[in-house]
Amino acid sequence: MFQHARVLGKRLGLAALCFVLLLLGLAQSAPPAHAQSREFFIPDMYQIQNTGPIWQYDGGGFHSWTELDNNPESFYLIAREDRVYQVHTNDHTLWAASAGQPGVWTELDNNLSTSSLAAGGFQLYQMHTTGSIWQYAGRGFHSWTELDDNPNTTQIAAGGNQLYQLHKDGSVWKYDGGGFHSWTQIDTNPNGVFILATETGTVYEMRSIPGSNGGSIFQYAGGSWIELDNNPHTTQLAATDTTIYEMHDDGSIWRYNGGGSWIELDNNPDSVIMVASVGQKDTLYQKHRDGSVWQYAGGGFHSWTELDANPVTMNFADPADRLDPPTG
Repeated sequence: MFQHARVLGKRLGLAALCFVLLLLGLAQSAPPAHAQSREFFIPDMYQIQNTGPIWQYDGGGFHSWTELDNNPESFYLIAREDRVYQVHTNDHTLWAASAGQPGVWTELDNNLSTSSLAAGGFQLYQMHTTGSIWQYAGRGFHSWTELDDNPNTTQIAAGGNQLYQLHKDGSVWKYDGGGFHSWTQIDTNPNGVFILATETGTVYEMRSIPGSNGGSIFQYAGGSWIELDNNPHTTQLAATDTTIYEMHDDGSIWRYNGGGSWIELDNNPDSVIMVASVGQKDTLYQKHRDGSVWQYAGGGFHSWTELDANPVTMNFADPADRLDPPTG
């Protein structure tokens, strides 16, 4: 079934138990050769390895990565265009760094109840295991403002300084900006299982299809929802400011082409994770089972460029939650 949102776990004896996929065990590998960050380059992709290191893609092609941190307790990573955030597994401390500043991290919180994060625009949010939602107030350690305390909340999504939440009953709510309990319901469909927001304010929802592991895709049109696809094989979503992508359970990747039509970009059965670029770029990345990282080159079907080939690559960072990939 769907895994609705990223959930922070605690590291247990034999292996790290966390929301992200540990596909490749504890295999050891030398870190990728990496180049220095290029002047004026705005990073749009980050990866975390299963031993904790965090790397920023520098835009120079294969093996062009800069290490931002090397803490074995790192296991949860999200980002927006100018900032990257991580959570440690031993104490749930939350840390922030500016893009392109390796090793410079600031602690923002250490709450053991933190269960997921979302970043959008210039804002950072966290959800607790109780369902409560908090916004970072920007004044250093423990500077958080509570926005809601609903135990039915299962996911938060942020984009363009807007915040949304999904409830257990499938309903979707938008934050009105008026402080605690200031929310407006924008969907009542009981089949909602996942929401995704972009920096331009576009909101997508996945609804479960009975008898399948996939879901239909809807876009919010300000008072109504427009169906974009109803493929029972869709298991992952990713979106940039201009379009949305879906991954099927066979590893194939598709881009929405408007009018209810989709264009296939890849059909590799080894594809397990896809993520859209952080910020205003319109770029798509995917990871294969062997840990290799690939960037869509824009040339249609099978047009992908390899950026890294490290078997310990675990997951990517992106500003909004998405469906976790299949475990096979």
